[in-house]
Amino acid sequence: MKEDRRERGFFGIPLVFVLLWSAYPALFLYCTNAAELPFSDIAIGLAGSLLIGVLCYSFMLLLTRNNALSGILSFVLVGLFLNFQYVVKLTDRFTVNPRVRVYYLVAALLAVLLIGVILLLHRKWKGKAAGPVCRLGTVALAAILLINFVTAVPGIYRRRTADTFTAGGAAQTDRVLPNLYFIILDEYASFQELEKYYGYDNAGFREFLEKNRFSISDSSYNRAGSTDRNMADTVNLGPVTDASMTIDQYHALLNNGILYGILEGLGYDLWQLGSLYPLPELLTKADFLTRSGVATMNGETALEILITNSMLMPLPTMLYWDRVGGKGEVVALEWLEQPEHYGKENRALFVYLCCPHPPFYYDEDGGEVDRENWVNFSDPKYYLDQLKYVTKMTERAITGILANDPDSIILLQSDHGLRFHNDSDLPHLFHISLMDQFRILNAAYCSGDPLPIEGLSGYNTWRLVLNRLGENYPLLPEEHLFPADD
Repeated sequence: MKEDRRERGFFGIPLVFVLLWSAYPALFLYCTNAAELPFSDIAIGLAGSLLIGVLCYSFMLLLTRNNALSGILSFVLVGLFLNFQYVVKLTDRFTVNPRVRVYYLVAALLAVLLIGVILLLHRKWKGKAAGPVCRLGTVALAAILLINFVTAVPGIYRRRTADTFTAGGAAQTDRVLPNLYFIILDEYASFQELEKYYGYDNAGFREFLEKNRFSISDSSYNRAGSTDRNMADTVNLGPVTDASMTIDQYHALLNNGILYGILEGLGYDLWQLGSLYPLPELLTKADFLTRSGVATMNGETALEILITNSMLMPLPTMLYWDRVGGKGEVVALEWLEQPEHYGKENRALFVYLCCPHPPFYYDEDGGEVDRENWVNFSDPKYYLDQLKYVTKMTERAITGILANDPDSIILLQSDHGLRFHNDSDLPHLFHISLMDQFRILNAAYCSGDPLPIEGLSGYNTWRLVLNRLGENYPLLPEEHLFPADD
């Protein structure tokens, strides 16, 4: 029997079928995270997946000399290769702590079994079903991908239109303003919370700040345990969020915070240092970014997710520390130590670090932490060690600022305190009250002068700073959203 002309030659519907199937994991990941994930983050993974599809199809075509049959067999091989995570989960269900090679053995047995069944059916039906199956599969995959792209359009649009402000667009002024350094340490617990839950006295850090004429608040709270929500409030100078909002609504408020426009109107150039998240991609980048791409709580980028889900799963474990450890988040603090990065006037520098928030990359001395402990809250050591290391690096950064820019204003805050993580991935040994979760680290240096920040939230602290710059922003009533008896 002759093959349908649509399946003849190397190029044809079977190849399209395989390519669509190969591209699906990367494109699905992009479409479901389009509001945060740039396409460039999946480009390498997508190209690699397509290459794997072409190689599988070519190999099967050499063996079978049948395009449609090659497409179906390649569907099986590509599916097992790119979705290896399901083989792992299946194996884990029936075995206890299997070696890695057991996963590959199970995948090989599944491949042999499925290919054997397909060949038997192909022979039984005398090759008549292969072509229609490829065509039906192609239409189905194309339709699914189209639906995914349509639903992703709003997120793509929001991401591409997020750059409301343009770098270097500050108003021209002859007035020399004190440089601003806004350092946000994600999930850095207050002094009281560390003592209460970890039995750790962070007195050394307090003494360092007081010695360098920082004002310190012991009763500052933000309104939630969410980075997006608290930062949206802060850059909009008030309680603009509520719990009913979606993550996209929080991001819209972050991207269009009124603080940016106020600072530009005063004559500041806005600069960004550290991770892109949660700040918008609208600020001048300070020579480098510490992360290449959006990352999950576990520290994985889109490319690493695709690799980890595939048969290349050991690769991120072997390579990840070379990319992040040693440098990573704290490289932003190292940048602030270096004298050559100073000398510019009227600069507002936003410095966000996803530390000591998990993943726990660092031990107390900045060494590597095993990947299996990156989100280990069961042992308090890992959070506390990362906090100690970040504290040391923050002290060095502040020393660099004060040595090179003593007339500046420095705001050092956490977005929220240490949170109680009650999900299976982040188990705690103790419960942390909402009141303590919302209590933040809040310290301010104002050109050496005291700043009365006691009891102020992140947004009210900024209002106080703007007033020191000649503006008139009355302090707002503090709105605590935790139960009084929590």
